[in-house]
Amino acid sequence: MDACIAAGVPSTTGLRYVRRLLASGIVARRRDVRDRRRSWLILSDNATDQVEAWLEATWHQEPSVT
Repeated sequence: MDACIAAGVPSTTGLRYVRRLLASGIVARRRDVRDRRRSWLILSDNATDQVEAWLEATWHQEPSVT
């Protein structure tokens, strides 16, 4: 629910998108070890690798001269 609040969307909308992100493998759900009622959403290993590759490609390019 905190993800829905942070995104400023109704819980039904937020939870629908969370389910889509989970199903596509972009995020993973991890149980909170201190409060088993709560789960954390984290970037999956694959999504993390893709973001890192994009950042490397973007930030390590030579500046273009116009």
